[in-house]
Amino acid sequence: MTKTSSKSSHGVALLLVLGFGCGLALMLVFEPRLLNPSPVATEVTADPAGAPDDMQSPSPKAASQAALRQSIDRLTSASSPGERMQAARWLAEQFWKNQSGVLDSLGESLTGDADPVVRATAAAAFGRIAREARERHSQSIKDEQRIAALLNQQFEREGNDSTRRAIVSAAGELDCSQAAAVIDAGLKDRDPSVKEEALRSRVERERRIRLKKLG
Repeated sequence: MTKTSSKSSHGVALLLVLGFGCGLALMLVFEPRLLNPSPVATEVTADPAGAPDDMQSPSPKAASQAALRQSIDRLTSASSPGERMQAARWLAEQFWKNQSGVLDSLGESLTGDADPVVRATAAAAFGRIAREARERHSQSIKDEQRIAALLNQQFEREGNDSTRRAIVSAAGELDCSQAAAVIDAGLKDRDPSVKEEALRSRVERERRIRLKKLG
């Protein structure tokens, strides 16, 4: 009788162990997160569309527009000539990414800045824009004529020799016929360095135009 009860107790215990083991196995298969829960409060889902406006990052286009406006403001209103020069260079570098207002701003700098070095930098910026347009095969006769008119306007009244030299150099990067007038004026300049630059610009420009016609 005792042996029978002992065997029965062992059987019941074995069944309990087996039942617990099976239950645990099912939990591991179907509910693994129960053993390693993740705190829901700390989970962050990237949802730019649903985020508040002040938490969203600006789009690349918006960031580019903001940088452009900032540089234009610096070109026209920065108290330091060095900052205005840096802004002119940056606008020329970024012209092909965002052209809005760049030519107008550089034109104002060329014809209106009080510092001759800044005016020379604006002229050089025009030259860079024209050169890159040619290299990209994206020349615009309208833009070239506009630049040539600004260069010619400033050359006639520019009192600084270095700035006139920069203007002539920029004109040498233009293929439009109006640029020739700036170079011709440079050849008659009182300063030898301006004459030398005008001669170099004319030779280089005429060579380039001949090659262009030959295809």
